Amino acid sequence: MAIMACMSNGRSSPVNVIRAEVRDDFLFTFRGREAIGIRVLDPGVDAAHLHDWFNRDYARFWGMQHKSLEEVRTRLIKMLQRSDRELLMGVRLSTGERLFMLECYRPESDALGRYYAVQPADRGFHLIVAPPRHERVPDLTYFVMLALSGYLFRDPAVRRIVAEPDIRNHKMLVRCAQAGYELGKALYLPHKTARLISLTRERFAQLDCARAPPKPQLPPRAPLVSLHMTMGKLATLLVRVGGKLRLIKR
Repeated sequence: MAIMACMSNGRSSPVNVIRAEVRDDFLFTFRGREAIGIRVLDPGVDAAHLHDWFNRDYARFWGMQHKSLEEVRTRLIKMLQRSDRELLMGVRLSTGERLFMLECYRPESDALGRYYAVQPADRGFHLIVAPPRHERVPDLTYFVMLALSGYLFRDPAVRRIVAEPDIRNHKMLVRCAQAGYELGKALYLPHKTARLISLTRERFAQLDCARAPPKPQLPPRAPLVSLHMTMGKLATLLVRVGGKLRLIKR
């Protein structure tokens, strides 16, 4: 099964990696030689890197641009203090290079849970991938998506993964579709208009994690996205007005 092919039993990895940092119950290997490990995020050493990532144009969907380093560090500390989520760094085992930050959470305790039919075995995630380096790794975001799915499904209680990328983030939606995620309905959240995506354990087990990214059925662009953005703004306005008039309970 693909889920087993994507995961490791914790055997040895390159000697220049500090094994105390990286979880020994998960390893994702791709292209036959590259390996991704997972460790708990450390605001003391990771905040500066994430501050740089958040201030890049591609990370604008996180809404963290123009935040100071101290504001980013404080936000990370508060996220780590929550008992209903994990905050993790994905690293390249051969070098220790940071590849992505992953936030895992239970949708029933998140705002997302009010906008779709939550199942008890659902898990949600938020993801930011590191900016491109001089040594580009082809299709890295695609393999990161497979890695995070494998990490979440290592918990046998998880039956489905869900997320809500910004509907304007076309590149991310394409990568999600390539990694097996089904693109669902538009979500008019208070802070953004998003697209619900989901991946079941059964669907993930059918994926070949070693193959190059397949061509997905691409999500709609311009006109439909603009329409959904307008509807999202209208929905947010109605909620605000209804809240002030005490017609809608938030």
